[in-house]
Amino acid sequence: FHLKDIKEVQINNPATEEEELTPTGMIKLYEQDMIYAMVGEAKENGRMVYKIEFKPIDRDMDFSKFRVSIDKETKEVTRIIAFSKAASRYILTFSELKTNQTIGDDKFTFDPKAFKDLHVEDLRLE
Repeated sequence: FHLKDIKEVQINNPATEEEELTPTGMIKLYEQDMIYAMVGEAKENGRMVYKIEFKPIDRDMDFSKFRVSIDKETKEVTRIIAFSKAASRYILTFSELKTNQTIGDDKFTFDPKAFKDLHVEDLRLE
């Protein structure tokens, strides 16, 4: 995680599939035990979007709600905001969606030497 406000990067063990909060998982929220409703329309970054709010039926879930913005014209997800019960917000903003891309392993490797102005906190469990 890159915590820009405090200029820190946290390195963690990978989450299990059950623990994982991924962009794909967030987009597929409607397939889970959620209640959802369109809460309006708005202009975001110059585009008109539908705003849909999801709330889990399971009160033990770590998140209290999700807000999804969908471009009215292209029907693509443009932003997802996840609200955790620990008062954190996770915001995913999609400026350009590309599918079926080949991504090299180098994109998943973090080199702390390349970020000398950031504090690196290694939180991995051995």
